[in-house]
Amino acid sequence: MGVLGAIWNDDVPLYQIPYQTIAQTFWRDVYYFGLRTARPLLLFRRRMLPVLLRPVLALWFLLRASVMAVYHVTFERLHTTLHSVRAAHREHLLAPGAKRSAWQTAIGFFRDYRLIFRTASNILLPVGALVALLVVIANVNEKTYALKVTYNGQVMYVANEAAFLAAQESALSHITVEEGAEGYAAAAKYEIVEVSKAALIDEDTVRDTIWQNFPEEMANGCGVYVDGKLEAVVRNESDASSVLESIKQEHAEQMRIDAGDSIGFVEKIELVQSIYPTQTDKVMDAEGLNKLLTGAKEGELADIATEDDTLYSIAARHGTTARWLERLNPQFVDNYLHGGDKVIISQEISFLQIKVIKTETSTVPVKYEVVNTNSDKYYKGEQKITTKGVPGEEIVTKIVTYVNGVVTASEEIDRVRTKAPVTEQVLIGSKSTRVVTTKGEVIIINPSAQGFVWPTPQLSTITSPYGYRSSGFHTGMDISGSGASGKLVVAAKDGTVESVTRSGSGYGNQIVINHGNGVKTRYAHLYTGSMSVSPGDRVTAGQPIARVGSTGNSTGPHLHFEVIINGKTQNPKNYLKMP
Repeated sequence: MGVLGAIWNDDVPLYQIPYQTIAQTFWRDVYYFGLRTARPLLLFRRRMLPVLLRPVLALWFLLRASVMAVYHVTFERLHTTLHSVRAAHREHLLAPGAKRSAWQTAIGFFRDYRLIFRTASNILLPVGALVALLVVIANVNEKTYALKVTYNGQVMYVANEAAFLAAQESALSHITVEEGAEGYAAAAKYEIVEVSKAALIDEDTVRDTIWQNFPEEMANGCGVYVDGKLEAVVRNESDASSVLESIKQEHAEQMRIDAGDSIGFVEKIELVQSIYPTQTDKVMDAEGLNKLLTGAKEGELADIATEDDTLYSIAARHGTTARWLERLNPQFVDNYLHGGDKVIISQEISFLQIKVIKTETSTVPVKYEVVNTNSDKYYKGEQKITTKGVPGEEIVTKIVTYVNGVVTASEEIDRVRTKAPVTEQVLIGSKSTRVVTTKGEVIIINPSAQGFVWPTPQLSTITSPYGYRSSGFHTGMDISGSGASGKLVVAAKDGTVESVTRSGSGYGNQIVINHGNGVKTRYAHLYTGSMSVSPGDRVTAGQPIARVGSTGNSTGPHLHFEVIINGKTQNPKNYLKMP
């Protein structure tokens, strides 16, 4: 336990505390602290203090020399002159026969003391002139010429007429000027006078004075100015601000304003706390102000049509009807609407136009390119999409300006492509639709949209369609005509010959061609010995494969033609183009 610790230990009796040792320790520490502190102070006094005192000493000697010079030039010189003049005057008084009259004594006094008067005047006159100059300067600085304005019995001092007229205009612009107020305002009298500068008043004081002397009853309030025009007067600025903020807040919720968006008024809104007449319909409470500002006023609300717009689309955009737009825009009743045309929506507009500037991001499609390649695998007029085009995607960021919910401006600021478009590859048929058989017969091929050609180019009469008939369900379409026997039968579509069957019953002689993707065609009742293809042969649309006959279960020469999709027959009429 230390010496000092014994003081705070309750277990140590008071009489055992070594007070003397504690005191010695304390004074010894103070002594050493003093020694360590005194040494840097001595070094500072010896080395730094003379350097720091040099400017002070220089100023002191300069002041001392100036005082001594003034004393020598004035008081010492005057004192020496006075002593010499007094000695000379005493000699004149003590000289024999020096007894004189009072008048002579006075003249002698001024004559003997003329030197002292001259010296004093040489000193005092410049000092007096300097004092007079200072007095004149001070008086000039305190005085000025100003315009004295007498206005309805009230006297005001202003710098010039322009200052008064500006204050007068400001005062009258904040009040409802009634009839005769202009004459009242023009009744001011002007006079140029010299006044103290302290008597001059500024424009704000002039304006307040005019208000205080205005003949109407006035009161303090907050004026709501819209585009420079006073529209309402409420009790204070807080009421007006809360109404304006509530209007913006309601519109912000409708427009879903985000943190980075901005909202404001198209019109310039000014709130001026001032003095206004109380007997006017412009004085209202916050509820009346809200009703005024959210109401409508005369004006033209219009929209600019785009290239794709109609009166119906514009009406839907603004929540109205096309008939209403026709009434407002009769020029578009019998004429087409073009892009850029101005369409009047309403002859009333909101009292306040709300302007919203939003940053909007949207995903837009990117058109894919179509590359057409000629192919002799397909007939002219026929085309085959080998690679289907897929639109790309881009994220477009725009700065969009809305006025009362209608887009008035849009500026693109960024565009990022997130998905590249896939080019569509199309094979355009270049093969001639004019086919000449080995016998010199000319066949004109006319493919359908599905790529099927008419299987009997020389016959076009459908004697029995696909579907139910008296003998049961007919799975194909029978094609015949005058002189049908021996007419040419061609492949309806590119494909591979799947089977060639020769039979005297049922379908009779028939050929089945597989076109891929579950699509097959059947050609039945063919003429015996006319089939010119074999299983496995690759055929093209319009290629002759046989001739019309009446083999199998047939009532006469015709072609029984079937279209089979995934094992089920379909109506061939849906896949063929009639010749």
